[in-house]
Amino acid sequence: MALINRITRLFKADLHAVLDKIEEPEILLKQAIREMDLDITSNNQELNHLLAQNKELQHQQHGINKKIITLDEEMELCFQADNQDLAKSLVRRKLEAKRYYEFLEQQQQRRNETVTTLEQRISENSARLQSMQQKLEMLPVKNRSASYINNEDSSRFNISDDEIEIAYMQAQQQRHAS
Repeated sequence: MALINRITRLFKADLHAVLDKIEEPEILLKQAIREMDLDITSNNQELNHLLAQNKELQHQQHGINKKIITLDEEMELCFQADNQDLAKSLVRRKLEAKRYYEFLEQQQQRRNETVTTLEQRISENSARLQSMQQKLEMLPVKNRSASYINNEDSSRFNISDDEIEIAYMQAQQQRHAS
């Protein structure tokens, strides 16, 4: 039973090694880099969109603040003129403006949280991308040296039996001399 398990593991290991060579890690790494780059670009576009929306919300809040100040001034005039109906109408508009301002604040707070999360994601992905690019830079060096050996005349790297004998005799001679 143990022998069968060992043989099975041996075949699996050989199969995995063959699959690793077929997959070509350089191509897979390049594809992963392209996908991560697209993801970072998409996140940056989303971040810019959120920042533009936040700017618009701030502009709206500024306009509402001006409107509230104007309503306060108008209410003061109504109180001085003792016009209660008009003052109540202005109080209603002021309350609506305050509620809308609070709503905009909540939206801006949610967007700020999303912006923070997105900035963190971009930072993490950029670090991963840089790491993957460094790995990719390391791969071609290995492949180049292997392809250099494969492309060269293989007879240059084959060692004949005569060369082995000569090197052996030289090593023996050096050993006896010392």
